[in-house]
Amino acid sequence: MVSKFVQLFSLIALITLFALQVHAQDKYGKVTYNKKNISELITGRNPEFGITGRDGCVVSGKLYLELRDMDVQHIEGWVRDEHTGQGLSGASVQLTRKNGPIEKLVTDSTGKFILLKAAPMKEMKVLYIGFWPLQIKGSKEKLF
Repeated sequence: MVSKFVQLFSLIALITLFALQVHAQDKYGKVTYNKKNISELITGRNPEFGITGRDGCVVSGKLYLELRDMDVQHIEGWVRDEHTGQGLSGASVQLTRKNGPIEKLVTDSTGKFILLKAAPMKEMKVLYIGFWPLQIKGSKEKLF
């Protein structure tokens, strides 16, 4: 009887851990590049704002960052509300290149921005009031 209880408890614990891991990946939003989901490049929230953050702010929305190659030299991107798909005007996009300064962009009225594929990307941050910030690490294999 005890071994059946231990097996059942172990199974429940594994299912709970799996569910928590899936929720954690979804927690920060979504990122796509040329229609491929690359959300695994999200490194977390920075700084730690929001419902569980140290400042006590209430943040409810998740960002969806969509990136696409325009041509050989340019990438177009959209910052959207993950839930509604609506473009977010005035979102802040901060791009840090491997050997360069931080580039700061602001989205237009449709949530769109354009950037150059100059030097490799080290990190990208996307910020919008009322939404979880996105912090994305660069990856030569999956991102420009």
